[in-house]
Formats: sequence, C-alpha cells, structure tokens
Amino acid sequence: MGRSRARLGLCAIVVALAWPAALAGAAAAVARAAPADDGTLAISATTVQASASTMLAFSYTAPVDLPSPYVTVTVDLPPDWTASAPATVSCRESACAVTTDSSTQLAVQMNLDVASAFVLSYPATAPGFATTSSFTATEQFASDPPTTDQLAPLPVTVTCPDDGTGMMAVYPPTVTASSSRTLTFTYTAGSCGVGAGGVVAVTVPGGWTTPNMTAGQPGFASWAGQPAPVTGSTITVPVGSLAPGQQVSFSYEMAQVPGAAVGYTFDAAEQSGADGSLQALAVSPEIMVTAATAINSASASASASASASASAGSSPSVSASGGGTSRSAGGLPAALVLGLVAAGLVVAAGAASLLVSRLLHRGGHGTGGGNVRAVPHSGPPPSVAVRDTGTRPTLTVHLEPHAGATVTTIEEKRP
Repeated sequence: MGRSRARLGLCAIVVALAWPAALAGAAAAVARAAPADDGTLAISATTVQASASTMLAFSYTAPVDLPSPYVTVTVDLPPDWTASAPATVSCRESACAVTTDSSTQLAVQMNLDVASAFVLSYPATAPGFATTSSFTATEQFASDPPTTDQLAPLPVTVTCPDDGTGMMAVYPPTVTASSSRTLTFTYTAGSCGVGAGGVVAVTVPGGWTTPNMTAGQPGFASWAGQPAPVTGSTITVPVGSLAPGQQVSFSYEMAQVPGAAVGYTFDAAEQSGADGSLQALAVSPEIMVTAATAINSASASASASASASASAGSSPSVSASGGGTSRSAGGLPAALVLGLVAAGLVVAAGAASLLVSRLLHRGGHGTGGGNVRAVPHSGPPPSVAVRDTGTRPTLTVHLEPHAGATVTTIEEKRP
C-alpha cells in the first residue's frame, strides 16, 4: 500500500510539471494558425464628381504574421458604379493576378512568399447623382481551415457639379433664311437636378432680332405666360428647383432669321442654385439656316405672272413646282389643263382636215352653188390654192403627182 501511494504521488508531480509546458505549446500553435493583425486596404480617391470618369486605385498590404503563403482579397463594388475598362493589378515579380472582374466584385490572389503588397486599378464612371458609396473588402488566407478577415470599409463621396449641368434643345432646328420664326427652347435638368434659385439662360447670336420683353413685338421672350427677363441679347429664365430629368420651356417669338445660310449657336448656361453662377453647358443648341430653294422662287414668279395675265384678261397660265400637284391660276391641276389643251388641238386638227376634204369634194365653201370642172393642162401645176373670202383661214392644196400621171387643174367658178 505504501509503495502504491508513492507511485501515485510521483505521477502527480510529473503531470504538474508537464502541464504548463503543454499549455504553452497549444498557445503557440493557435498563434501560428491566425495572423497577429489584419492586412490594410486603402483607396486613392475619397471624393469624385457625379458622372465623372475616374481611376480608383486600391492598395493592399498583407499582415506580418501569415497563416498561409496565399491570400485572396475581394472588393465588393457599390451600386451605380460602371467599369469603363478591365481592372488591372501590379505587384512584385508579378506574383498576383485578378481572378474576378465583374460588375459587383473584384478579386486578386497573391503569393505571399514572393510579394506582400499589390495595387489594384479600377477605371470606372461614378454615379450620376450625389451620394456616398462604400467599398467593402475581405482577405482570405488559404489555410486549413481558410481564415477570412473583414477589412475596413472605404467610403467615396460623389458630389454634383456646382453649375453648368443639364441639356438645352431648340425647335425647330432648321429655318429658312430671311423668314420670321418663333423658337422654343427646352431645358432638361441633369442627374443632380437644379436647386432652389436655379437659373438657365440662352444668348441670341448676332444677326437675329434682339430679344425683348414687349409682348407682340418681334423677338419677344416669354416663359410661363409672362415676359422672361432679358439683358442685352441674353434671355434668363428663373427655373427654381427642378428634379433630375424635369423640363422647362420658354419662347423667343417672331424672330427675324438672318439672310446668311449658315449655322447659328445659341450659347446656353445653367446655375444650379442661388449661391452659384451661370456656367456654360457642355453642349449648346444650334439652328441651321437654309436658303430659299430655286423651285420656290420660280413658283412665286410663275404665280405672279399668272395673276398679272388674269388681271389683263388673258388666259390663265400654268406653273409647275417639284414635289407636289401644280395648279393653274383658275385652281385646276396642271396635268388636267395640259390634257384639255392637247384634246383641243386634236379636235382642231380634225376639223381642219374635214374642212379641206369638203372643199375638195364640194367646191370650197360647201354652199352648193359652186361649179367645179376638170380642164386638161399641158404640164403639172406648181400648186392649187383654195381661198375663202370669209372669216375662216386660207387653205392651200398642193398637188404633186408622180411621173406619168394625168394632171388636171381644179377650178372654181362662182355664179
């Protein structure tokens, strides 16, 4: 019994001495299984302008204590960002590569035995409105089991341009030189909208009627049923607050178009709020002035000639213009008038032929009182003339017999 107790005591002493060493070994194993700290990820730009194209650079540095020789860093992309080109990555000795490049994620894998940091370049277009975008990321080590750490989020502030946003259009885009036209300008607010106190403006180019605030006068500028403010050649419209995409229109009435057939740009500007200033839009509306066509001028001259002829008692003239149905001064289509004239000529020719035939067979006038007889002639006559003393036209009949034919002369004797 004494020996057994001695042995138990000795075992207890051995266990007691070995236990702290075992605990220290387990702690060391745990320390090697997980990094002492996380890697770091930074971004190159923290503020960008709405709808602007930018290059975002993500810089990653691995932690000092590594549980695995390989790490994969995944960046989650916020909504409304659009890639403009594929993402690229650079690191030491090309020990890294882009493994995922989609509209929602970017991922890079790196060999930590060769490199400890990389730079991921992401060319993209920012959202078209003011917002704060958050880029979140994780790092995952290829340990067993894999170790995943959440990295600190990276906020990027998207701001709207101060002024000069939106679009301006004009109708009609094409006008005829030296004419009088009313132009309608339509402004469409950009993706950031227009704040309180917003203003849009259009400057009328030289050669056009100077804008004014007098209703009924050429160049009158109107907006929302009232005169629009005018300073010199600039029409200014206080649009106030507009939501993104909202439109407002104003008019430049009865303006005299210049005679030169060229394009004219109406410079447009916008002020996004009361604290801003008018800044030029990216694109200003343009109107193309075209010359009056030669066909229109000829038609006008023909119409004037027709009116003069009608007033002088002559028959109405016919004018023709391309692309439509022409009409005579009396209002009939030109084709119909020409057809009637042709038919009249045919009838007149038939009547003349019939008249000649009757004169030859009945002795001229067809009165029944003529005496026609054949008289031998020594040679062929040069011609035989049949004349009428009335109001009808004179008729001449030429007899040209062939060789050897009997030649006769037709004479007419009146009682």
